[in-house]
Amino acid sequence: MKYIKYIFLPAFIIASIAGLIVFRNLDARAEIYVGYMTKIMCSEHFVAGRNVEDIRAQDFFGIDPAVERINISVDSSSGKVTGNVFGVLGRSAAQYRADAGCTPAARGGVEPVKIPKPDPLPHRFEEYIRPDIQAIVDAAIGDTGPEAANRTRALLVLQDGKIVGEAYGNGFDKHIPMQSWSMAKTVTAMLVGVLIDDGRLDIHRQNLFREWTDDDRVNIQLNHLLRMESGLDAHEVYDATSDVVQMLFRDRNTGTFAINKPLESQPGEVFEYSSATTSLISHLLRQTLGDNA
Repeated sequence: MKYIKYIFLPAFIIASIAGLIVFRNLDARAEIYVGYMTKIMCSEHFVAGRNVEDIRAQDFFGIDPAVERINISVDSSSGKVTGNVFGVLGRSAAQYRADAGCTPAARGGVEPVKIPKPDPLPHRFEEYIRPDIQAIVDAAIGDTGPEAANRTRALLVLQDGKIVGEAYGNGFDKHIPMQSWSMAKTVTAMLVGVLIDDGRLDIHRQNLFREWTDDDRVNIQLNHLLRMESGLDAHEVYDATSDVVQMLFRDRNTGTFAINKPLESQPGEVFEYSSATTSLISHLLRQTLGDNA
């Protein structure tokens, strides 16, 4: 019996450690999928005002068979969306805050923030629909059902400050807020341009963050960030373990996540599209304008 004990105990310990490692890996991967789904569900339901079942059918179709195993719960009273796999894996949440939209509740929750209410837009685009352009826009929208190859939700054509073509997918119109995704990168760059014109930022400024003071990252300029030529080791690859996915759905602060990435090439030498770069610019804007920017 004592020999059985000597064999069984180490085997049990090894199996337990292996099981824990497997569980942690599965949990980390599940957290990405659940984090993505809770964020989308939160924004589309609380901000866009869409029906929960419609979101399930339209927004998560064809992403990955794994999403079918994710349990999503929407609490309309608290504005919170929670999710998990089998009740224990990948537990994540997203929180809706009026005027701030929905934020993934990464480890530690969502920080309180005061966002000033903006003034109404001073300019509204005039509509001057051109039939020839409208026909092209309508054809481009095409079939927008969940199984369609093209699921474009909105397409507008502007010419000389006027809307000359405008079309929307099924269930959408100009009154429904839509997530901007990477279009926000362009808006962020425009905000930087305003601050440069105002003299509050210098496009050739170096030593952008104190964490970069003592190494070669001190040479990264704001200009490099705007051109996505920072040289940082931050790649835009969308799998469950990639930098960008970890940053968006697991890390509490996307700015500090990007700041801590090391150099891979010299600033200004290599172009690489990267959401981490825009997170750095946003972090710099927040430092320039204050925490509530």
